Amino acid sequence: MSMQILNILVLLIAIAIIIRTGLAFYSMRKCLGELDSRQALVGAVKNLRLNKMLDHLNMPLERYVDTVPANEIMSHILNCRKCKNINTCDKYLRRGATNTEVSFCPNFKSLSNNRKYLSRG
Repeated sequence: MSMQILNILVLLIAIAIIIRTGLAFYSMRKCLGELDSRQALVGAVKNLRLNKMLDHLNMPLERYVDTVPANEIMSHILNCRKCKNINTCDKYLRRGATNTEVSFCPNFKSLSNNRKYLSRG
């Protein structure tokens, strides 16, 4: 009987080790997945006027991606991609204007709301 108890204890310990190792592996994969998705967001933003708008607002891209929720960033990316005000945006960013409201930009209000958390300095 004591041998059966010992075998059961060994089996339970082995199961606990397997579960713990699996959870650690899952956590590591999840962190790497989040890192990959954050890097993908950085790459997507860099290729858009959104990146220039962030710079114009004195918002570092890395801090933006690390602070703003991914779904909000995706919304900004989609808004920028489908924006019909490309010429106006280019002129605005070229001028370096500092208007407090930029009605042509579908992301400006949201970016401005995040600005206090993201600004350099």
